[in-house]
Amino acid sequence: MEVIPLAFSDRDTTARQRLARRVTLPGLLITVPCLFTMSVVLVGCAPASETLSSVEVPSSAAASASPGPSQPVPDADPAVEDCNPDVAAAAFDVVQRQQRAFADEDFAGALRLASTGFQSSVTLPQFTALIASGYGFLLTTQQLRMTECTTDDTTAVLRVGVGDDAVLAYRMVAEDDEWRIDGASILKEISA
Repeated sequence: MEVIPLAFSDRDTTARQRLARRVTLPGLLITVPCLFTMSVVLVGCAPASETLSSVEVPSSAAASASPGPSQPVPDADPAVEDCNPDVAAAAFDVVQRQQRAFADEDFAGALRLASTGFQSSVTLPQFTALIASGYGFLLTTQQLRMTECTTDDTTAVLRVGVGDDAVLAYRMVAEDDEWRIDGASILKEISA
């Protein structure tokens, strides 16, 4: 039987101390938001079918019947539903205001329309670079059209056509009785 030592050697302790000195609160405050921002950007790279899907709510007869062996189990979330007109209008108004800010090159104003979580994860120069590099069509397009809105009361997802250039899914969150943009993913980009 092999004996496994329970104590660490001095060399192991020194390595742990060096690691502890490198992991600082300011370092974590920079690293964690950067990782969050990268994950938001990577979500934008997901195919449209994985990013936004329509939800079908089963009829009352189908909902009461339990699925048989040949029937698939429905994966629709009954808490997600179409937005009521007031929610859709209020959330879409925020998207339109942000787009006008982009058109006016007011990136600080555009960032103020984002959720507090998003704002804390990115600096103004990072946000400006992100928009300019990945969402440049928002800087010139004036025409937006909302084609779909779903909600679960605290979040909403808006499907928005941007001129003839792209279709975006905006994830909105309710903060302090108003909607804020928590992220946007390109569902379809039309190349010129």
